[in-house]
Amino acid sequence: MKRLILLFTALVMLTACSNSSDFETSEIKAIKMLRDTISTRKTPSMMLDVKKIVTRKKIDEAKIPVLYIELENGQNGTLTLYPGQSVGETWLGADGATITLEQGILKATRGMRGDLMGATSSMPHWPQIKKSATFSRELTYLDGNNQAHSKKFTCDIETDGSKSSIAIFEVDFTVKRYNEICTGDSNTINNIYFVDGRGLVRRSIQHHGEALGNIVIERLDR
Repeated sequence: MKRLILLFTALVMLTACSNSSDFETSEIKAIKMLRDTISTRKTPSMMLDVKKIVTRKKIDEAKIPVLYIELENGQNGTLTLYPGQSVGETWLGADGATITLEQGILKATRGMRGDLMGATSSMPHWPQIKKSATFSRELTYLDGNNQAHSKKFTCDIETDGSKSSIAIFEVDFTVKRYNEICTGDSNTINNIYFVDGRGLVRRSIQHHGEALGNIVIERLDR
């Protein structure tokens, strides 16, 4: 990912559709509004912190799904939901980088360092996990010879079922916490998910791979 998703959304693609406001959908107008908020504050010589630029007011006014990610080195950015049907949800950044989620769980990335090429899991849906569940997970990456190699894990996920409140961009969400530990041949990974009553993963800390380590993912829209 060239700039690790430092801008808000893929307006390079959207603005090419039309130069006339008559043809702009409300979604495109909302994305432009948020894009302009970031562009006017961008300083090339500094790391852009979208938490200081993208406000709750802007998020609510946009009225579109918005995803926030943060890497271990503190770099962060936002993405918007790519339109159309596919396996899982694909979220798109301004430079074309994407993150695909299924049930809020990382399934694939493109344009990021050490991309996750694909993932499969037999994990039950969130409502089916009453206290705990055991399942398998497989993560696929490309090696130095551009050959796919997979890492297989046996995973345990558990929750005590209690509800708590977490603040995401100045809004409190009621969630249940799920803790997942996956053990493989060479390493163990720990993922944490905070899931709301609609089954949306509002916040998670998920293992991406050796290059990026863990990443924080938050769903911003209400």
